[in-house]
Amino acid sequence: MEARRLSAARAALCLLALFGYGARASAYDEAQLAADAAAFLSAEDRMHMDMAASIAALRKSQPLMSPGQGPALSADLSAGMAVAPSFEYRGLIGSGGPFAGFADSGPADSAEALFAGGAIAFQNGLGLNLNASYSPPLALDGSTKSLLRIGASGYWRLIPERFYSVGALVGGGASYVRGTETRSIGTSFSDMGAQRSFSGQLDSRWNCGVVDLELFLHKTFFIVNFYSRADLCLVFGSTASSLSGIEVDGSAVAGAQAKYSSVLGSPEAGIVLAGGMELILGELKLAAEAGRDWLSGSLYGSVGLRFGM
Repeated sequence: MEARRLSAARAALCLLALFGYGARASAYDEAQLAADAAAFLSAEDRMHMDMAASIAALRKSQPLMSPGQGPALSADLSAGMAVAPSFEYRGLIGSGGPFAGFADSGPADSAEALFAGGAIAFQNGLGLNLNASYSPPLALDGSTKSLLRIGASGYWRLIPERFYSVGALVGGGASYVRGTETRSIGTSFSDMGAQRSFSGQLDSRWNCGVVDLELFLHKTFFIVNFYSRADLCLVFGSTASSLSGIEVDGSAVAGAQAKYSSVLGSPEAGIVLAGGMELILGELKLAAEAGRDWLSGSLYGSVGLRFGM
């Protein structure tokens, strides 16, 4: 009888080791973390490359038409934001491990900046726009971000606006987009039935060039100018992301501070469709615009002021 009791106790201990304590020792290890981190960082790099298309389109100075004998001029000042929805990258992040929850946790990332620009239009139907955006490194909501964009575009009047018709312009341009972000990330995940915690620091850098072709349509009703734009973009350059200071259940992985990195440099395409309106108050115009890159799902919006004509 005593031998049977000892055998039963040993069996119970084996079950506990198999389903409890043993799970912590043998389940989620550094090799699995490396694979999951690589997938997560690849999604981060792809997201920033995609978002560069929306940042480049974000609140350009609007094309102008020369109304009289000389050229027309305007200056533009606005604030805007580009957002990358995380669910668009669910397939890249994967379905397990500590990173899976990021695919369903709202915006994966965003970029905010102030925008300044100017436009000039000539009587022959040609126009030129210059624009710049900048956000210094700012710490907000647990992350530190910076953004710089410089761009130029040219337009040609394809169809002049008439009382009975919509005005149309075609053009193209190029932009340089540079951004940085550092943020702490933390989440919990299920590991063979046990809840475990994960934390680390994410660092991202991107340097992208964007070239685009654009069709711009506009129509004025009384004191409101409605417009829409369609941009075909090509994004090239590189993005890089890394994870460091990684801890699982409050301890460094494998007893050491692990670091994993990823770099993406292949070109990405974007199709940005946007619409907006300007309220015309003499020489001052109040503007709002929103758009979406239909290939990546990135969104943007802006509000601002425009002076002169």
